[in-house]
Amino acid sequence: QQQAEMAALIQRDRATEFQPQTAPLMRLMLVQLSDERYDIFWSCHHLLLDGWSMPMVIQEVFTVYESLIQDQPALLPDRRPYRDYIAWLANQELAAAADFWTTLLQGFRSAPPLGYQKTTATPHHGLQGFTVAASTTQALQALAQRQRLTLNTVIQGLWAILLGQISGDTDLVFGATTAGRPPTLADVDKMVGLFINTLPVRVQ
Repeated sequence: QQQAEMAALIQRDRATEFQPQTAPLMRLMLVQLSDERYDIFWSCHHLLLDGWSMPMVIQEVFTVYESLIQDQPALLPDRRPYRDYIAWLANQELAAAADFWTTLLQGFRSAPPLGYQKTTATPHHGLQGFTVAASTTQALQALAQRQRLTLNTVIQGLWAILLGQISGDTDLVFGATTAGRPPTLADVDKMVGLFINTLPVRVQ
């Protein structure tokens, strides 16, 4: 019964959307399971943190927790503030970037319909998975190595082929999410925040 109630609690939390214009963009939920056992659930909007940042935050939480137990001051690492990254972004040459993307996307009309229409205005999400045979994975890795490509590039090529077959178009643009901690920004690897971007990939 406890496990069922926990599952329902987690599902309700997942169904509770964050509103980006309304703080806070994270939630903590403490659940007592027995006299000495608790579970903590942390929900956070992706606007605040990327995958690289989360272990750093969790490590700091454990450091503070251990320090409180031992009645000792918490020794946390000095981290460069995220505002320094925002300032770095503001100093980039935007005209050169605009020229680059204008040239890359020149002549592209618009994304074709994929043959389905959204039937509901209610946001929803789901998880769907499948298993790829080990031999298929090995063949894809061997193909990538022979062509001197990353496996991710091969998968993006397959995605482009699939989109082309569904849409019937030969000029395609789709988004690819990248992790972008600029190496020119000192101590960026220790900063906490969002350092991802979605960039257009054009395949003709």
